[in-house]
Amino acid sequence: MMTAPRGSTGLLNPLLQLLDYRVVLGAVVTTLDGLVVAQAGVTADDAELLAAAAASAGPATQELPAKSGHIQVRHGGDVRLIVLTESEPPAAELEREIRAQLAALEESLAA
Repeated sequence: MMTAPRGSTGLLNPLLQLLDYRVVLGAVVTTLDGLVVAQAGVTADDAELLAAAAASAGPATQELPAKSGHIQVRHGGDVRLIVLTESEPPAAELEREIRAQLAALEESLAA
């Protein structure tokens, strides 16, 4: 359940680093208009659904509704990072890591 376009391991590595956190269930990188760029820990169908929900919710959205767990949405200049976590919102350390990995993704795309 880890996919990224061919030759784009720079996009997958930040997602894998997020999965090192016990509470992180999956992560998806999308364009700002909702095209899935990379995913880890979720199926392609789930990634597409999350991408569409985040895109339709708008750029100010920080969290999407979920029956269990949390869906965190962070927006960069060119991409959106969606992180699925267990029942608690991310602790400060994980929030810093999410933002750091978003920055790494943006840098990877700019290269």
